[in-house]
Amino acid sequence: MGKRQFILLLFFSIICSGIFAQSAKMRKALRYIEAFKYEKAIELYLDILEKDDLPEAKAQLAAAYRRINDFKNAEFWYSQIVSLPEASPEQKFNYAQMLMHNGKCNLAEYWFKQYLNLRPYDERKEALLNACAHQQELMSKIVGKVEVRTTNFNSEQQDLGPAFFQNGLVYASNREGKTVDMDGEIRYFMDLFYVDAQLHKTPQGLQFSFGESEQFSNRLNSKLHEGIVAFSKDFKEIFYTRSRKSKKNKSNIIRLEIVSAKQLEAGKWSELEPLPFNSDQYSVAHPSLSPDGQRLYFSSDMPGGFGGKDLYMTTLAEGQWTPPVNLGPTINTSGDELFPYLHRDGSLYFASDGHFGLGGQDIYVVRKNEENEWQKVENLGYPINSIYDDFGIILHPDGNYGFFTSNRDGGSGQDDIYSFFKTDTYIELQITDEESGQPLSGVQVQNECRPKTLTSDAKGRIYMQMRLNECCALQTSLASYLPKGIDICTDSLSAGDTLKFSLSLKMEQKLLLRGMVYDQRTNLPLDGAVLKLITNGCSPVRPIVTEKTGKFEFELEEGCCYQLRAEKGNYFAQTVEEEFCTQGDSPKEMEVEIGLQPFLIENGTQIIATTEPRVYKEKATEVKTFEVSYQQEDDGSIPYLLNIYYDFGRTSVQKEGVSELVKLYKLLADNPELVVEISSHTDSRGNNAYNLDLSQRRANAVVRYLIGQGIEADRLVAKGYGETKLVNDCSDGQNCTEEQHQLNRRTEFKVLGLKGQK
Repeated sequence: MGKRQFILLLFFSIICSGIFAQSAKMRKALRYIEAFKYEKAIELYLDILEKDDLPEAKAQLAAAYRRINDFKNAEFWYSQIVSLPEASPEQKFNYAQMLMHNGKCNLAEYWFKQYLNLRPYDERKEALLNACAHQQELMSKIVGKVEVRTTNFNSEQQDLGPAFFQNGLVYASNREGKTVDMDGEIRYFMDLFYVDAQLHKTPQGLQFSFGESEQFSNRLNSKLHEGIVAFSKDFKEIFYTRSRKSKKNKSNIIRLEIVSAKQLEAGKWSELEPLPFNSDQYSVAHPSLSPDGQRLYFSSDMPGGFGGKDLYMTTLAEGQWTPPVNLGPTINTSGDELFPYLHRDGSLYFASDGHFGLGGQDIYVVRKNEENEWQKVENLGYPINSIYDDFGIILHPDGNYGFFTSNRDGGSGQDDIYSFFKTDTYIELQITDEESGQPLSGVQVQNECRPKTLTSDAKGRIYMQMRLNECCALQTSLASYLPKGIDICTDSLSAGDTLKFSLSLKMEQKLLLRGMVYDQRTNLPLDGAVLKLITNGCSPVRPIVTEKTGKFEFELEEGCCYQLRAEKGNYFAQTVEEEFCTQGDSPKEMEVEIGLQPFLIENGTQIIATTEPRVYKEKATEVKTFEVSYQQEDDGSIPYLLNIYYDFGRTSVQKEGVSELVKLYKLLADNPELVVEISSHTDSRGNNAYNLDLSQRRANAVVRYLIGQGIEADRLVAKGYGETKLVNDCSDGQNCTEEQHQLNRRTEFKVLGLKGQK
C-alpha cells in the first residue's frame, strides 16, 4: 500500500487507545501508527520483539502489516496471537481474512468459526461459514460482464475519488503541494484536479481519451487537504471534504468536514459554507448529493453509530440541512462504511470493510424495496473489487460505465483511478398476442445463458442484458398460450447498444371434453354428479364433481382415447359407449350430455314424468335410457318399463324386445353394486292363478337371460304379479282392445338396494 497517511486522512483518523506504553519505543511506535507511518512503526515493533516477547507489539505489528497490504507477514504475526487467551474476536477475524488473501480459505473458515463462537449474532454469519464458496461466487460474479481499465492521468502519488463534472472528471490528488514535516519527511497535501474525458464508441466498445490534468480551482484548493467531491445535477453547487481548520485535540487528530459553495460567473466559486453538523469531535466526509439536490449522503464517525465510520443522510428543509440520520444496520457495520454514491436510479453504492468481501475495502450496492426500506447489501464482485482496497465508485446515469479508485497491483501510484465498462448489450423484447396484437403481461422467459427467469411487464416488455458475441436461446411460458422460442445473438453489436425484438404468442387450443349432466326425470341440471375419465396407457385424470349448472370440462391429453362415466347417489351410473379420442384429425373440443335416471325418490316425493323441453342443447351422444312406469311404488323406488311384450299366454319375448334386454344388461353391468327386482305383469284375461303363474315364468325368463349374460344371480329377484297391478281399467269384464290389454302385459324393473345389504 505504500505511504498512504495523507489519503487515510480522508478515510478518517484511527484513534488508538494508549494501552501499550511499556517503553519509549512502544510509545514512539504508537505515534507512528497514529500518524499512519506504518513502515516506521513496523521497524520499531520488530526491534522491540527481538528483545521482548510482547503480545501487544505482535498485535500492532500484525495490524500494521495488514494496513500496508503485506498479507503474508500479517498472517504470520496474527498467527502468533490468535491462540492467546487475550486474543480478541476481531484479531481472529483479521487472521481469517489474511488466510483468505493468501489462498488458505479452508483454514480461514475454521478461524471464522472461532470468531463466530465469540460473536454468534454477526450478520455476516452465513457468508463467513461458507467463506470459500462465497469468495468463489464473488470472483466469478461479473467476470465477462465488466471490463476494468487503467487511466493514463494517474500519477505516482495518490489519485482518488472521481466525480463527473461537465465534460470530464474532478478528483483528489497529492501529486502537487509538497511540504516537509517535523521528521524531515516529504508530505503531499490533497488538492482537487480536473481532467477532460471524451468518450468514443469504437468497434471494440466504448473508449475514453483524457486530456491533461490541471488544478480545479485556486479558490477551493488550500494549504490543507481537499478531497472527495460531489456536484449538483447542473454542476452549479459543489460539496467536498477538507481538513477542518481547528485546534488539534489531545490525540493530535485533524478532523474532516464537508463544505459547500455555489458557482458564480466565469467559473468562480462563492464563499465556502460548512455543513451545520461539522464538529471538532468527529469527522464528516465523502458527500454524495441526490439528483434533486434534497438529500446529502456522507460518512462520519460521530457518536451513536454502529462502530467505525457509518453512512448518514441529511435532508434540505427550508434551505437548511436537517440533523443527520444513520442509514441503519442493514448498511452500517462495526467496521468502516465510506464513500457513498447515490445513482440516479436510487441505488446507493459505498465502500466497506465491515461487510464480508474479497478483502480490504470492497464496493457494495444496496437498493430500496417498495416499502422504502433498504434491502440486502450486495457485493459488486471481481473485477471491480479485489483483495486490495476498492472504493469511491461513480456510475454514469445510463449505467454503462463509470470510475472507481483502487490500490491494487499494476497501477501507477499508491491509489489510482480506474475506468470500467459494462460489456453487456441491452435487449428489449416485446411480446404480443398473435391474433389481437395486444401486449401480453406475465409471460415468463427463460434464458438458457442465465439462471434467472424474467417476466414481461404490463406493456408486454422484457428488458435484459447480454454479453457481446453471445448467442442465447429464449423460451416463453404463459398459461393458455403455446410456448415459443427465439435465438438472440449479439455478435453485430457494440457494448451499450440496445437490440429490439418482437415475439407473438399463439393461444393454445386445448383438447377439451365438456358437457352437462341432467336428471332425466325432471330434465334439469344435476349438481353433485361425479364425472370420471377411463383411459388405458395415458395419464390418469382427476374426477370432476358438477355444481348447480351440471356442467363439466376435462382437459385431455393428445394421442389418447377416453371413456366417460357419470355417477350420483340414487341414480343409475352411466358409461358413455362412444370413445372420445384425441388422435389424428379429431376435434379440439368435444361435447356430450348425459341424462342420469334416478332409482329412488326420497321423502315420498311423487314421481312425475315431464314433457317439458330440456334446458340444454341436443347432442348426438345422449345416453339411451328407460321410460318411467305409470305404476307408482309406495317405498320411493322408481319402477322402469322394459319395452318387451309377449304374445297371449306365452313367456317368450317378442323379437322387438330383445334390444331392450340388452340395454338392461348393460345398465346392470354398469352398476354392479345394485340389486334389482324384475317384475312381470299380465292382462286380466284368464283366471288369476294362471296369470300369476304366467307372470312369474315370464319374470324368471328375463332373469335367466341376464344370468346367462354374466349378471350375478344374487343381484336379481324375479317377481310375477299377474293381473294385480293393471295400468288401465281393463279389468275382468271390461271390453278393451288388444292394444289396451298389451299395455298390461309388461315387464318392469326397480332397485331393491345394494348388494350385501340386509
